[in-house]
Amino acid sequence: MKQLALSACLAVLGVQAYAADLHIKAGSTYIIDSRQAKLNLDALTIGDKAKITLASNVDMWRVDAKEASIGYGVVIMGRGESGRDGANGISHREADKCQPGQAGGDGAAGVSGGSGADIHWSLGVVSFGSVSIDLSGGNGGRGGNGGDGQNVPDFPRCTESGGAAGNGGNGGNGGKGGSFRFHYTLADGAGDLTNSIEVKISGGLRGKGGQPGIAGIGTSGRYINKKSLSGGRSWEAGGGDGAQGHEGRAGASSANGRLDIRLINGATPTVPTEAPQNEAPNKSLEQRVKSLEILTQKLEARIRLLELDKE
Repeated sequence: MKQLALSACLAVLGVQAYAADLHIKAGSTYIIDSRQAKLNLDALTIGDKAKITLASNVDMWRVDAKEASIGYGVVIMGRGESGRDGANGISHREADKCQPGQAGGDGAAGVSGGSGADIHWSLGVVSFGSVSIDLSGGNGGRGGNGGDGQNVPDFPRCTESGGAAGNGGNGGNGGKGGSFRFHYTLADGAGDLTNSIEVKISGGLRGKGGQPGIAGIGTSGRYINKKSLSGGRSWEAGGGDGAQGHEGRAGASSANGRLDIRLINGATPTVPTEAPQNEAPNKSLEQRVKSLEILTQKLEARIRLLELDKE
């Protein structure tokens, strides 16, 4: 059973809410809404293969928990939404009689991708299985294609031009990657976190620019017989084809987010600065501190490699 006792007053005021504990069952799907965006917990428990999704109106999930037990195969989704593609410009059918060709409509710009959410955890880790987190920025939408210009039938004595081609719309920008800050302490026997976390914080890719439309075909020139005593023929120029459109500009890819994962040392037993002559120094404590420092360095190095997954 999910136990989440939130204070309504604190939620309305928008300050950090306090709850006794939060228990997300194994294999369940759980939505973090705006009421749970800031939690101060006695205990956080997430079961194996639970899937947690941050609601679209939650741009940061902050959790402070005295004790945290995290299962295996946990998935957390806070990816920015991809931007919509721009609409294509209007194309026109062939003009009637001897009317000038209408220009094709310009393609609409693609919408920029949304930024990935931020997650800030401060946990006293009792047990930790494995967690996959996606805070990538959304990709920018593609610009719409330009519409085709209108063709003009080549009627006799008609000199109208074809319609200009519509321009392609500009692509949307990629959304910024979110940040993951994880500060933690380890209980005795909590285990190694080195291979336990995968984080995606890549910025969103740029949207491509739209393609221009096809220019409308206009009337061609022709020779005509002169209505004069001298007779002869003269050249009458046609309207010609419409102007070509331009390809839309591509958007800009966005920056990666940030990672800050570190082991926070708790209260450390007092260690004599100088051991008595008849006693050896406390080697077991020194070895434990050293192993924790190495563990933290390995974890930070692994996580930073994962942000290089963008094209």
